[in-house]
Amino acid sequence: MATIRYEAPNGRFPPHVDHCKDSAVFLVSLGRSANFMVRGREETEVRRFQLQSGDALVFDASTEAGLLHGVESIDVAASDAGEALAQEFPVFRTH
Repeated sequence: MATIRYEAPNGRFPPHVDHCKDSAVFLVSLGRSANFMVRGREETEVRRFQLQSGDALVFDASTEAGLLHGVESIDVAASDAGEALAQEFPVFRTH
């Protein structure tokens, strides 16, 4: 297991497909809500939903799964817990 921290300039993370073998991705939204998109390999429609602060999403990160995913935006309003996290750990303001 590994942890990778990605910056999300302007609250966005471009749509992409992970190419891992025998791996899963665990996404967690902390402090703010993230507007997320996903499309399966055989699907034509993009599904959009909101990951609220504290929500987690787990999915197959293999090339075979071919799951296109990304963060379209981050809601400006933060939860009280999110503000406390950002004050204690300023790195959370850009991740």
